[in-house]
Amino acid sequence: MDYKKLWWIPLDLPPIEKEITLDNIHLFYNYVPNVTDDERILYAKQKQHYKYAWNTFRLRESTSDSSGWESQNLNEKWQWTDAAKLSCPKLITYIDKHLPFKQLKAVSIMSSNGEVPAHLDMPLTASIEEKKNYLDHEPSIYRLLIDGNIHSNSFYVATMSAGKKYIKMPNDSPGWAMGCYSCAHGNDEKISNQKLLVYLMGDLDTEKHNDLIESSYAKYKDFAIASTELI
Repeated sequence: MDYKKLWWIPLDLPPIEKEITLDNIHLFYNYVPNVTDDERILYAKQKQHYKYAWNTFRLRESTSDSSGWESQNLNEKWQWTDAAKLSCPKLITYIDKHLPFKQLKAVSIMSSNGEVPAHLDMPLTASIEEKKNYLDHEPSIYRLLIDGNIHSNSFYVATMSAGKKYIKMPNDSPGWAMGCYSCAHGNDEKISNQKLLVYLMGDLDTEKHNDLIESSYAKYKDFAIASTELI
C-alpha cells in the first residue's frame, strides 16, 4: 500500500490531557496580529507570509535568535521555552512520547483569525536537503487539536487538480498527519478562535513515522483523503 498517496489522515494516538484551552490561551500568546491593517494583510497574502492569520504561543525556539517562520526548518539547536515547560508540561511529555520525530524543531500553539488561504508550511527558501525529509515521507507534517472543534467545510487540503477536500475529524483522534508538498491546506472558518492547534516541524524518525501512518490508516481509512483510491 502506497501511503505517499495520502494527503490527510487522522492519528491513531491516545487523547491529550487539557492544559492550554480556548479559555486561557490569551494569557500565553507571544504574537497577536493586527488584522485591521489592510495594507499589511495584502502584502502578507501576496508574499505567502500568513503570520497575520494566527495568534501564536511559541513552545520551542532556536537559541540562535532565528526562531521565525522562515527558519523553522533549519538544523539549529531548538529547545522548549520556559513558558511551555511551566504552562503545558504534559503536552511536552505527550509530544516527546508519541510523535515520530528524531529532531523536533519549531512547535507552537496556534488559533486562526478567520479564513486562511491555501498555503504550504515550508518556507520557499528551504534547501533541497531540508525539503527531502518531507518529500520522501509524505504525509510528513503533524498537527494536534488540543481544544475546540473543526467544523464541517472549514479545514481543507487542496491541489490544483482536485480542488479543496474538507476534512472530517473522528471524535477519538487527537490530530492528523498531512502532506507537506503533495497538497496545500487552508481554513474557510470565518469565525476566529474556534480551535487550538499544535503546529510542529522537525525531522522524522522514518520507522516510527511509517508505523504510525500504517496504524492510523488501518483505524481511520474511512476518514482519509488521498490522491487516488488506495489499494
